[in-house]
Amino acid sequence: MNLAVYSHALAAAAYSAFVFTLLRSRPAEQSNAAAQLSFAAAISISAAWALASLIGQLAASEVFSISAGLLDLVRYAAWFAFAAVLLWPSGSHQRPRSAALITLGAMATAAIAILVVAGALGPDRP
Repeated sequence: MNLAVYSHALAAAAYSAFVFTLLRSRPAEQSNAAAQLSFAAAISISAAWALASLIGQLAASEVFSISAGLLDLVRYAAWFAFAAVLLWPSGSHQRPRSAALITLGAMATAAIAILVVAGALGPDRP
């Protein structure tokens, strides 16, 4: 076992504990529901990434390694979406624009994920 295994195990445990704590707690205010939802999503995706990375390291599985890479990409997108929600002006009620930006970001993330998978599979693999 190497440092990557220990690091991913620690990250998986910490993120999973945080997700469990978030699931048990009630939302503080309804006014910041978007921030709470995007934060919970970012933490949950981070927990899934850490777990997939740990399994990929322990089992030396190419499937889990690719999954971990894709989850890492989605994890970054989720944290950027959370930051965007936090930086959005609180008095602004322009939901269609923010929804459009999130949709555009999700589509870009999906396109990059497809390219990553295609590159990981390579031309010689089915």
